[in-house]
Amino acid sequence: GTIHFSGEWDFHVVPHFARSFGEGRIGGFFNNANHLAAFLSLVLFPTVAWLCFGRGGAVLRLLMAFSAVAIVLGITLTQSRGAVVGAVAGGAVFFALGAVLVWRTWRHLFSRLLIGVVLLTALAGALLVKVNQEAIRRRAEANPLTSDVRLAIWDSALNQHAESPLVGAGSRMFYDGSIRLRSDKLPVYAEEALFAHNEYLQLLADYGWLGLGLFGLVMVVHAANGLRFLKWFAQEKFPRTGMMTSNALAAVMGALTALAATLAHAVFEFHGHIPAAALVMAALLGFLANPGIETATAAVRLPGVRPLMKMAQLALALGLMAGVWLFGWADYFAAKAAMAASQKDVDGQIELLGQAIELDPRNAGTHYRRALARMDRVAANAPMSEKEEPLKKVIADLEAACALSPQHYLYPLALADALDGLLRHDEARAQIERALTLEPLHEEPRLALAIHLHRQARWAEAEKAYLWAGKSKAWNAEGTARWIDNYRLMLEHAEIMRDVPPVETGAGNAKQP
Repeated sequence: GTIHFSGEWDFHVVPHFARSFGEGRIGGFFNNANHLAAFLSLVLFPTVAWLCFGRGGAVLRLLMAFSAVAIVLGITLTQSRGAVVGAVAGGAVFFALGAVLVWRTWRHLFSRLLIGVVLLTALAGALLVKVNQEAIRRRAEANPLTSDVRLAIWDSALNQHAESPLVGAGSRMFYDGSIRLRSDKLPVYAEEALFAHNEYLQLLADYGWLGLGLFGLVMVVHAANGLRFLKWFAQEKFPRTGMMTSNALAAVMGALTALAATLAHAVFEFHGHIPAAALVMAALLGFLANPGIETATAAVRLPGVRPLMKMAQLALALGLMAGVWLFGWADYFAAKAAMAASQKDVDGQIELLGQAIELDPRNAGTHYRRALARMDRVAANAPMSEKEEPLKKVIADLEAACALSPQHYLYPLALADALDGLLRHDEARAQIERALTLEPLHEEPRLALAIHLHRQARWAEAEKAYLWAGKSKAWNAEGTARWIDNYRLMLEHAEIMRDVPPVETGAGNAKQP
């Protein structure tokens, strides 16, 4: 984060990797500043809880205080408004739980502690606002809340949820659903959302009411157990010991307030899908699951449940390790292929993607990337005898990608390009129609139709398709192919070929000069 703030916004801890996130917002080890903010908000409150309630000497407490201040500054430098909302929510919960705990234990100190905490919070808040005033102003001007695209993205998530309310569309299916069900409220220049930017709507879209209900059940059960511990600590343990410092108390207070913060933040982000944040959440839930309540009554034990649970945990752990070994190596080679692509090493990219496909043949994206790399090596003006065999390999990869991920509109468009290269125009048109069904609002499939007709010198139909692409509700990204540039090129070609008679190609009704 310090390196980013010094001006090197593209720096990433992994060599040859670059952040795709914009300047002005630190990201730490994360590609996305919002994800760093989510991680920091999760570790902020356990740090503050240890400072207030944990055991340790002056040096440890000073370290915790310094860490808490650094974490808060880090959150502000990410400029994540959702994380700020979460931090305020977590702070409110921490204050409420702490006040109740002090009232039930050290009631004689309650008023003085209350005044001190309020003054300290007000001072810290004013200081942070003043220090970050300019950054907050720039952020508000660049992305005002009144025109936030999240509302339109949430419409897409709700539309996908309506298709399968009970069980949802499946894991990560909003990645494709956000494209297929793109809201016409989104600005034409807005890129595809790919995530719902709301953890609860993401769960509804991917897993339906069943998934969201299970998630809510987990949170409620663990939070209730944490609150039960606080009640037990105030009513039973404190009267015996007279001590408010307890590592278990610090862990529970930190876990409860951190989960409150991240659940509030989850209204605006999808950080539950980010591994580092998910692992921290799992650890916090672990603190709440077994905080160390001591009771005189023996727990009810069902015969065989404990050994079965231990065996299930072992089996799940082995399954996770196997998944990391099998799919992790495939991801490793795919990541190295991305690095080779950035270095313009096409042969190395194809070889590495081949290794990734051997390890994980069910990854549609890897097949698609290898097809594009192979297509780059096919010269457009080469004789058919030279490009037929390479294009057949491209088509095989793209057909596999389409079969594995039938909801992604870019795969059939790339397949249409390859089929056009072999003069299989009718099959190419069918793939373009398929993409138009998947993404009816976007410029890309409309542009693909226009180029398809353009290649066949069907000038009048191509012109209509180009003009139709110009009316799209979602534009291609800046710096990529746009309809107007290809339309001008078609007019040039039509002018050049005006007096040249067309010849039959033998592929349907297609004609080429």
